[in-house]
Amino acid sequence: MINIFLIEDEAIVALDLKTNLERIGYSVIGSVPSGEEALNLLDKLKPDLIITDIKLQGDLDGIDVAEILNKKYGIPFIILSAYSDEGIIERAKHVEPYGYIIKPFGPNNLRASIEMAMYRAKMKIEVNKLELQLRQSEKMKAVGTLAGGIAHDFNNILTVILGYTTLINEKLLLNENINSDIEGIRTAALRANSLTKHLLAFSRKQVLNPDFVTSNFIVENISKMVARLIPENIILTVINNSESQGVFIDQSQIEQVLLNLVINAKDAMPNGGSLVLKSEICHLTEKLLVTTGTVPAGSYICISVKDNGTGISAEDYNHIFDPFFTTKSLHKGTGLGLASVYGIIKQSGGYIDVISESGKGSEFIVYLEISNKSAPISDIITKEEKAGLRGTETVLVVEDDEEIRKLIVKLLNVNGYEVIESSNPGEAILLSENKEISFDLLITDVFMPLMNGKRLSDRLKEMGKHFLTVFISGYEDKKVIKLGINTNSKKYLSKPFQWMELLSIVRLTLDGKID
Repeated sequence: MINIFLIEDEAIVALDLKTNLERIGYSVIGSVPSGEEALNLLDKLKPDLIITDIKLQGDLDGIDVAEILNKKYGIPFIILSAYSDEGIIERAKHVEPYGYIIKPFGPNNLRASIEMAMYRAKMKIEVNKLELQLRQSEKMKAVGTLAGGIAHDFNNILTVILGYTTLINEKLLLNENINSDIEGIRTAALRANSLTKHLLAFSRKQVLNPDFVTSNFIVENISKMVARLIPENIILTVINNSESQGVFIDQSQIEQVLLNLVINAKDAMPNGGSLVLKSEICHLTEKLLVTTGTVPAGSYICISVKDNGTGISAEDYNHIFDPFFTTKSLHKGTGLGLASVYGIIKQSGGYIDVISESGKGSEFIVYLEISNKSAPISDIITKEEKAGLRGTETVLVVEDDEEIRKLIVKLLNVNGYEVIESSNPGEAILLSENKEISFDLLITDVFMPLMNGKRLSDRLKEMGKHFLTVFISGYEDKKVIKLGINTNSKKYLSKPFQWMELLSIVRLTLDGKID
């Protein structure tokens, strides 16, 4: 039996409606004269259907109640009214009622409206289930496509690495120079690093290494790469703003964004054309609605990539940032490029807009908030200091990955440091219980079995040890921040990192040059 709840301000009408409903086989589980009372009872009564008049007691009318039912409860409802004027019907249309009955009405009219409303509600549930199954199917297909692409790229990288290791073994036996082979392995490893960053950016879980860089530096730096990337029939114009401002971002990631946009622009101009890279200061006095959302009022560095190529059709315009959506031919586009661009920009706290028409070119504009944060380590260390990164202090290295730990230990030893190594926090604590053991610096992984690096550092200090700490991690920033570690600190390194960067941070930390 269908349980119906009534909202009707006239008591005699409510009674008549209840009588008619029960006579034709429905159950009326309650009746109230106001929308406010009805909303307070819904969680308790859990009706299958609600019939509401438009004119009610209280501040809410029947259409207001219907809107809340749609948004919060998902309970099907029929609107009952003596009004049929255009304004009322137009308001009612916006809340998508399951039926609209004009007073007066007969039992047959009432029964037909209820049965159709319940059928519509049932079909809506079925459609939602099918849509959910379709979305899940599309996700699985997308994951399969992504997994296949990753396997292909990594197999290529592993083939290169294995090939070079074979060559190195042979050359060592012949006492030949292996420098070029080692460089080949390094290049392959950097390709693997780039691939993982691309995937993390796509999922918006990229471990970012933000630093202070100026907009002009970004554009000038990327323009050198672009000049080598584009063919001669594309004319490149670079426009920098006169008042260069800084932003606090991961430079390598923003360069990846711009390179992706440049590659798309190049592909949109197969017969040549004009490409403009531009940076300028944008002062927004009010919020700005863009393709991907809303840019709040404020001051931004705007970096744009503009071409006069084929442009984007109206049909494709709303899908260009969707994962796996591409307008390029088979094997020329993965559909991850602009999805990754969007992911990087969002994770970096920025915004992106696109202005384009089919046949009239495209302009992508990146909005990055102006920052006054400190300069990067590369600016702090002078050329003279880079030559003096050696030391004699004692460093405790705690890392559960044996290969990484041994590399850190070897690097520090080669540069003069005394090193105590530990494969887990428990072992580090046991070593530190020896009062004769002291160290000046702790380098610790953040996430390890049984105890994290932050807790280890705190525990060792509780034991009376005096030292400085450098944290390293391969996890996304959000997880690290939850432990109370400042991922913007110069004393935090995300994996993979350059070994010279680790040496620089060790030396600067021990010398008290970074907080």
